Amino acid sequence: MNSFPNKLQRWQIVGAVLIVLLAFGLRAGVVYQRAANDPSFMPTVGEDQQAHIEQAAQLLAGSFPDAPFHFQPAPPYTYAIMTLIYGSPSVPMFALTVALINALTCGWLIGSGWLLTRRVWGGYIAGLWYAIAAPSVFYGATLTIAPQAIMWLALTVFLVIWQKERFALWRTVWIGIALGIATLLRINLMPIIFIIGLWFVLQKNANLRQKLVHVALLFIAFGGVIGQVTWHNYRTSGDFILLVDIGSKELYWANNRQSQGRNTQNPAVQNLDATYEEALMRDIRLEPLRFAGLIGYKFAIFWSPNEIGNNSYYALTRDSSSLLRLMPFNFSILAFGGLLGLWLLLWKDWRDALFFTLVLTWMGGTFLAVFVYGRLRHPVEALFIPPFAYAIVTVVDLLRSRNRSQLGLKFAPPVALGLLLIGFTVWTLQEPPNLPAKRTVHALPADANVLNARFGDVLLLGWRPVDDWEASEQGWVQVFDSYGVELFWTLAEPTDTTYNFYMAYIENGERINGIDTPLGGLSFPEYTTDNWQMGTIYADILNLRLDEFEATLQQSGQIQVGVWYWDEDGLIQNVPMSEPAEAPQLTLQNIAVFNILKEPDVPDVPAVDVTFGDKIILRGIDAPETSQLGQIVEIGLIWETLENITTDYTLLVHIEDETGTMVGQGDTQPIAGLLTSNWALNYPLYGTISVTLPDVSGDYTIYIGFYNSGERLSTVSSDGRYAIATLSVR
Repeated sequence: MNSFPNKLQRWQIVGAVLIVLLAFGLRAGVVYQRAANDPSFMPTVGEDQQAHIEQAAQLLAGSFPDAPFHFQPAPPYTYAIMTLIYGSPSVPMFALTVALINALTCGWLIGSGWLLTRRVWGGYIAGLWYAIAAPSVFYGATLTIAPQAIMWLALTVFLVIWQKERFALWRTVWIGIALGIATLLRINLMPIIFIIGLWFVLQKNANLRQKLVHVALLFIAFGGVIGQVTWHNYRTSGDFILLVDIGSKELYWANNRQSQGRNTQNPAVQNLDATYEEALMRDIRLEPLRFAGLIGYKFAIFWSPNEIGNNSYYALTRDSSSLLRLMPFNFSILAFGGLLGLWLLLWKDWRDALFFTLVLTWMGGTFLAVFVYGRLRHPVEALFIPPFAYAIVTVVDLLRSRNRSQLGLKFAPPVALGLLLIGFTVWTLQEPPNLPAKRTVHALPADANVLNARFGDVLLLGWRPVDDWEASEQGWVQVFDSYGVELFWTLAEPTDTTYNFYMAYIENGERINGIDTPLGGLSFPEYTTDNWQMGTIYADILNLRLDEFEATLQQSGQIQVGVWYWDEDGLIQNVPMSEPAEAPQLTLQNIAVFNILKEPDVPDVPAVDVTFGDKIILRGIDAPETSQLGQIVEIGLIWETLENITTDYTLLVHIEDETGTMVGQGDTQPIAGLLTSNWALNYPLYGTISVTLPDVSGDYTIYIGFYNSGERLSTVSSDGRYAIATLSVR
């Protein structure tokens, strides 16, 4: 066949239609079996599939959309059209319609196969693969976005390749429209428009002026589709949101230091204390090797036959569908053949090879950037199948020819690359996975605080502050920020127990916030204590956000660490600390929560400026001048610290008579319930002290000073005391 489609015969078109009908029949059969046997067939509240159906109903009622799009914009309109056709929303009918839409993908792939291979049977191979491959049949029988997105993407690819025959304005318009609709279904497809524009410029079948006209028309058609969504987002919010507003959130959830590469809650997500972008960059900076390992894990998932699901589970559907269990093939076979086809395309037309390679690289890269779900990988098949068909046709042609000496030259590089990818994938995805590597150290770091606290079979060797969270070093935390540390654990004895631990903020004996997780479970792959090795030190970085509506401001609390496990009856068994002392748990540090962004709540009192040890400043005093015999008087004091104090100082109070004889004394905290090691830097604090005056008339002077372990902080007087008031007692 020398050209397409002018010389196609009727029987060839009939063959393509039969493949499309076969694809629809298989998908319809799986829809029927799922509806009868699979509870997950019906979308549940909270899933994006159910959200799209609900939005379709709101669209028809006129109440949607009234805000920027959060999910992909296209599905509600698709389901609204289906509702109008069928008279009411029906999940089985929606699924059958999606199956029909998805079956059309085979037709576009057949066309791409014809154009690339110049063989009718080459196109049939492309269409048949997608028609009967088990993952393709599975996704074509779901209400996920994938089966619709791949249909429009396959149409885009078909029209792009067809432009090689002869540039046509109508095809350019349809390429822009098709890719625009695909982008409204899967936003990571948007940059493909630039790759297509480059491909247009590189073609030889038009002059530069014609190419520029087509590129301009391409972007106009594409922009006309997605621009309506952008305008709606701006009109309803005032912000420039190109398509949806969830991009940064998904990037963080999929790549934070405790992520499994999936859309799951973890302590890092639950204790988020920055923007998604800031938190992601911080986590990468904190554990760059772990981040690289996570990307390596997701890279292995991309090339593997695994169909990782969240709201569409391939494995469960196979169990409920005998028809699906009969379907052959998997993604790894397709990917290997597609790589081979890309290499062989270089020998025919490097422009085609470049186009497919760039699009696949972009789509693979975005897969690594977000969640490793099979439904997000599925549209990639539209880019792998045409080169895969080309590889088969080329192999057959070479085997038929007498010039087989080229086999080694042409096949050695992609085969070597394929074997390398297979080896990397098998090694990575062992159980537990080898990537990302568990965070371990050979010895307790020199800057760590040594604890050697034993809980059952495990030892908490020590901890150290993390630079990105200042609370553990400064002794206080800004509200909605986090307390973050690195803990170092090891085994005291080999164990079969899966120990859990918690780190919690305790205030007056009440748990305000905390993290409970298996030891070794803060990062992926989870490596619990029953798998730990003697002599290995396991390190975990964790942060605990402290919120204003939970914690009492300007109140010292405790960061406590404890260990527990589930017993055979499913009950929690606490493991008390036995060394270096017996205790229910370990207090790691005292900490206080402040809101330094608010004006200090201090009264307007007479000002002073008295420094104690170049650390603490007395800023104001509110004391009476007279009092009655034996009365208890309250003296208000305003304090401020010049540095982050690491010592807990006690405030001494002395009462002297006119002769300098001490007639009363006591110790107290300058701020009730707030240790000096937990004072916020440069933040005025108001506290009161109670002084019981003598029952003998006279003039008495009240002195204060700070001490710790018998040593006083220096002040204006040589004895480290300062007179805050002289009271006349009558």
